[in-house]
Amino acid sequence: SKINDAAVVAVAAGCPQLTTLNLGGCWKEITDAALVAVASGCPQLSSLDLSYCFNITDVAVVALASECKQLTTLNLRHCTKITDAAVAAVASECKQLTSLDLTFCGINSAIHFITHF
Repeated sequence: SKINDAAVVAVAAGCPQLTTLNLGGCWKEITDAALVAVASGCPQLSSLDLSYCFNITDVAVVALASECKQLTTLNLRHCTKITDAAVAAVASECKQLTSLDLTFCGINSAIHFITHF
């Protein structure tokens, strides 16, 4: 069976000290609802891989940026539903970030946001 929103919500509720979460390759099983739960339940998160999570939108990324202030690594490779708004939130809120992968996201002005915050 595949990891789904319910499993991620359970981890978020039960692991408030979680620092690393790899959901890369979960394709369409993971949605914004799961990541909003991670954002509120795992404030110590420092490394998050969401590569190839095709249903992730700005809603999830903005929630993560506003709640997970310790993020140092964020992989959004192939998260094609995110926009410049998500990148702006990450750039302005995640001051500890040292690695951000936006490969194949189709974001046009990401570099502008990153270099101006």
